[in-house]
Amino acid sequence: MRVLLTADHRYPASRFPARGIGRASARQLDLLARGLVSLGHEVFYALAEGEEEPLPPGIVACSERMAADVDVVHHQRVSPYERVDLGGVPWVRTIHTDLGASGYDRARLQISEHWIYVSRALASR
Repeated sequence: MRVLLTADHRYPASRFPARGIGRASARQLDLLARGLVSLGHEVFYALAEGEEEPLPPGIVACSERMAADVDVVHHQRVSPYERVDLGGVPWVRTIHTDLGASGYDRARLQISEHWIYVSRALASR
């Protein structure tokens, strides 16, 4: 499978303070990219802040425009306020925190069936 991951951090997230662009969700995406490659998938990584060091073997740096050429997109760069249409390409976005507690206006959230919550507690909020 051809997978596109989008992220707003700089690779590798583990080299940055956990409260900045090295936050836990960014670190998890870096690990997800490696894991998908180890399972035999083609992985494309669109990083808003680029790379501080080379990506691991099997992970290809690209832009979000690559979305039309993949099987699925894990789209972390989309704002919770945006509606997303990738022209029929399946996509998901993981939600790693309580968006209301993070300052998002719950009334404006564009909650989608494409969102995957990391826990039932977050999904219920």
